Amino acid sequence: MRIINTIILVLFLFGCIPGSQPLMYNEGNRYLDQSFELLPKSKFKPIIIILKEVKVYVFDDNPLLTKEGMKGKSFASTDNCIYVIGKRDASGKIMLQQNVLGYELQHLLNWKDDRIKNPDK
Repeated sequence: MRIINTIILVLFLFGCIPGSQPLMYNEGNRYLDQSFELLPKSKFKPIIIILKEVKVYVFDDNPLLTKEGMKGKSFASTDNCIYVIGKRDASGKIMLQQNVLGYELQHLLNWKDDRIKNPDK
């Protein structure tokens, strides 16, 4: 019985059992939040950046990325377009990597206002 419980636990942790995906996803976001909190606090006036007509293209597989020779699984363009890969969760809904979407959005914000850090530097 102990071996079966161990196998179930391993499958659960690696996302092979429906229901484990949100737990793993949330755990990853928790680590990202914790790393952001390690940055020192800073004071600045609020910044408002208006991006008009941002388009987000979600692909199950993005042939544009390999054609463009991109290293990652996503990219942003200066015409306010973001290209990302999505995957279906156990319920069939398409999930996006929040950190990837935010990373590409930060590019758009940086191009509009250089007070926002370029995420590549």
